[in-house]
Amino acid sequence: FKCPECTKTCSRFHDLKRHGKIHLGERIPCPYCHDHDFSRKDALRRHVNSKNIEERDNPRMPQLHPDLHQYLKR
Repeated sequence: FKCPECTKTCSRFHDLKRHGKIHLGERIPCPYCHDHDFSRKDALRRHVNSKNIEERDNPRMPQLHPDLHQYLKR
C-alpha cells in the first residue's frame, strides 16, 4: 500500500492509515519538554513514558493535565 502524499509504502492497510495521520498537520505537544510534538498519541505516550520519574516529579516541570492522562489511556 502506497501513501498518496509521500513515498512511504506499508505492507498492511492499517499501517498506511496510521501513517496518514502525519499528513493531517494536527500535532500534540509534549507537556514536559515543550520541544517535541507528535501526530499520533501512541508516539506521545511512548515519549512521555520514556521520561524518568525524577523528571516527572520535578516541580519545575509542568504536570500533565488530567485530560491528557485520559487521552493517553485510549
